[in-house]
Amino acid sequence: MWLLNNIKNKKIFIGFILVLGISLLQVKYIDNPSPLIHPKDWNYPTQKDTVKKILIKGCPDDFNVATTISGDTRAYDLRFLLIKNGCKPMDIDKYPETKTLFLIAPVNRPPETETVWEVSSMGKFKVNRQEKIEENIVFWELEKLSNN
Repeated sequence: MWLLNNIKNKKIFIGFILVLGISLLQVKYIDNPSPLIHPKDWNYPTQKDTVKKILIKGCPDDFNVATTISGDTRAYDLRFLLIKNGCKPMDIDKYPETKTLFLIAPVNRPPETETVWEVSSMGKFKVNRQEKIEENIVFWELEKLSNN
């Protein structure tokens, strides 16, 4: 109480303590905070290998990339590596126009059940390729069906 009596703005101090307490409770009781954290197996060497999978037949036309393994659904890490390799994906506002989407997803989130805009904006699609990248991460190549 001595500290509280000597602090000039008690409301700010009490608010700070309240926010700190709620944050500590969230850390303790929220089991899987993803997509707030970076996936354990999604590291730089894995990302470089994934870019090789995308570029296996050269730089595709009218393609985009997305991920659902973290909060970065627009896959800025892969975009950087692709551009560095001379292959530019379509802009992030062009997902509905994408003919091919390379999706990195957890094993428990197949693209057929996906609701994120980057995938759902394609409309109907077929799966051309599915490869396991790591134990819990899958690479998908999706092709937009022409009757969309």
